[in-house]
Amino acid sequence: TLDVRRMASLKKCVQLSRTTFKQYHMHHATPLISFSNTRNFCSASDDDDTSSSTQTKTSKPMLRTRDTDRQRRGDESNSNTSEESIIHRRSEEEYHKQQAILSELQELKQFIEAHGSAPVALIDRLRTEVLHYNADKTTAMHRCEAMRRIVWLCTKYLSDEQWYHFAINAEMEQLFTQFTATFTQDMAWLTVEEMSDILWVYATLGFRPYALVSKLVNKLDRVLKLHKETFFGYELDKDKSTAAQDDADA
Repeated sequence: TLDVRRMASLKKCVQLSRTTFKQYHMHHATPLISFSNTRNFCSASDDDDTSSSTQTKTSKPMLRTRDTDRQRRGDESNSNTSEESIIHRRSEEEYHKQQAILSELQELKQFIEAHGSAPVALIDRLRTEVLHYNADKTTAMHRCEAMRRIVWLCTKYLSDEQWYHFAINAEMEQLFTQFTATFTQDMAWLTVEEMSDILWVYATLGFRPYALVSKLVNKLDRVLKLHKETFFGYELDKDKSTAAQDDADA
């Protein structure tokens, strides 16, 4: 009798759960698709299936094989080879440039040693290098560098007596008068390097043209002030403190 009662209670529980599930499904389940929309539903489902299949095909990871490893190593070796070739080409260009500079300085040295006792020949060579400067025929970056090279080599390879006759020659004074006029006219286009070369050469030979030197120094001061304002803010702080002091005094 106890087993019969248990079986009856289990049947009631099963029936109650079925009815509860049906009621929940009727209230909360999504409505069924009508027969008129079955064709659209089927086509949409087919499109979804095809798109999902294409996605699975595209998103499928590529298997690693020997060919892929060889191709990857080949790409890496090609990139490394291209970088090495660029570096090698740049080093070759730098080497050839240095060799050209050395050969030109060697040629100037031989000319100075051969014409050390003839200051007029050295002055004519200096005039040609500066006033008739040609970037295609020399490794000097500008005419001021060409001028500095010759004077620097003369200080190294001329004797004291030869240097004395070279520096005090009357044609040298006339030549540097022309240089002064040329550099004063081109003052707006001179770089810091060019101005440094001019000041070094003039100081070495003992020339002090006031108009040229004053303009060079003023331009260098402006460049230095701009450099301080840009990178350090030194002059800006100084100007602010001076303005504040003037306001306080007023």
